[in-house]
Amino acid sequence: MTATNPRRIHIGNRNFNPSQWTDFGWDDPRHGPQIKGEVAVIRDDGTSGSLQCGLWRTGVGLAGCAPDGSASVSHASPRGDETMLLLEGQAQLVNDETGEIYHLEGGDVIGLPAGLPVTWTSRGPYLKLFRVTTRAA
Repeated sequence: MTATNPRRIHIGNRNFNPSQWTDFGWDDPRHGPQIKGEVAVIRDDGTSGSLQCGLWRTGVGLAGCAPDGSASVSHASPRGDETMLLLEGQAQLVNDETGEIYHLEGGDVIGLPAGLPVTWTSRGPYLKLFRVTTRAA
């Protein structure tokens, strides 16, 4: 397979105010426009298909977050399969189709298939690394 994008190294940073942090907003097909926390995109393309990788955090004073820094998000990963590593904090993940509840903490790795409706609730500030992939056309 021939690379369609330049091969380069991508680096992110979790410091409090790197220039790449912005309000995290998206349009979920089931729930409409949402803004929760902040995102720093580390990589927005891939050499063999669609790929996005970045950091997402909630916290005190961030867009869409409660006064204690927590946030609740209804999401169905419409762009593709998502793999996450919870770096800091705690969260609860509910599979909205089955009602299954998962209690997560720093160090947990989570894999979600595209289109699965879930509710993600952080318990105070947290930080996660995410990677979304879609199949190459």
